[in-house]
Amino acid sequence: MRDKGFSLIELVIAMGIGSIVLLMVSVMLVRGTNLFRAGNDDVNMRNDYQIVRNQIDEAIMEAKMLIVEKQGEDIIIYTGEVNEGSREFTTFSTDRTTEKVIIYDKSEASLYVLGEYEEPSATGAGAGKKWPEGNRICDIVKDFNVELDDSSKRVEKNSVGDDVVYYANPVRVNVTLALENKNSDVASTFSINMRNRLKSIVVYTTTGYDVLLNSGTIVEYNVK
Repeated sequence: MRDKGFSLIELVIAMGIGSIVLLMVSVMLVRGTNLFRAGNDDVNMRNDYQIVRNQIDEAIMEAKMLIVEKQGEDIIIYTGEVNEGSREFTTFSTDRTTEKVIIYDKSEASLYVLGEYEEPSATGAGAGKKWPEGNRICDIVKDFNVELDDSSKRVEKNSVGDDVVYYANPVRVNVTLALENKNSDVASTFSINMRNRLKSIVVYTTTGYDVLLNSGTIVEYNVK
């Protein structure tokens, strides 16, 4: 009797089967790793979103006045009364408590929350602008916007019968916030009720960063 062993054909078949098994295991490992990374990215994204939302919530909720300045797709929000032209809050530093400046820079996909307005490194149509790096709260902001909620809107007739629009305290605003990176995204619109009684709301639209409230299009709403 001859010794039993593997023939060349049997070895080739065994190697082929082994290769297929290894390939299937590798594919499963890669898919599992990708699923884990995607799930981890999604969790991190939602955590980042909640952190950003909390800071925006707090800043707007404590507003004493609301000025929304729209520079194209960029938005600057002041939560206190400012001096025309200077963008500085009118109250003295010792009197200031909750006044904030929220800046959304579309080109940088970034949101900033500052204690006071700081001029960017370059002005003139916003070219080359750079806001204080230490005040950036997020750099993956795909979209950000603030609109007055219609639930706070009131319309009444004046002495000559014309409609007069005003907003009733407590004022509510709707905030649109969307974050996005290469692996995950999250977006929603949420409402914020302001704690303080506002006297007015100003929505200001212009194309440059040189002036505030003395050029461009201004819409001012009374609040009662």
